[in-house]
Amino acid sequence: MQIQLRAIWREDSELLVGTPLWFAPADKVDAISVTANVSTDFTTLKNIAGKYRWDHKYDDLINETSQKSNKINQVGILNCLEPTILLVPKTRGDHTDPLLITDLLLACDHLKVKTLHFSHYAFLIKRFPGEEIKKCL
Repeated sequence: MQIQLRAIWREDSELLVGTPLWFAPADKVDAISVTANVSTDFTTLKNIAGKYRWDHKYDDLINETSQKSNKINQVGILNCLEPTILLVPKTRGDHTDPLLITDLLLACDHLKVKTLHFSHYAFLIKRFPGEEIKKCL
């Protein structure tokens, strides 16, 4: 698997409301890793579901898998979706459990993911979680 970093520029309106309003997938991805955030507000997970038009058909499955992922602190896999969604439990930007990174990489290996869109940290408003990002990389 190779790693590509790309900057995501946000609109002033997104910064004003404090939430991402759109999702731009990377080219030719097998899977997208996203924070397992089950909020009813706009989140990256909601934006991904909207981009791929999963909102209504898979809403319950996405929410249930996200809740379980957060509860047991393990990556949830939704390989019934195209591309596959890897739900990573929420952190608060002040720590990263190295086992979560390992769990994500093992899931990618198991699924034979060639290109992963790592969508985490795509919308930062407050403190930049530099140490957490370093640990991820």
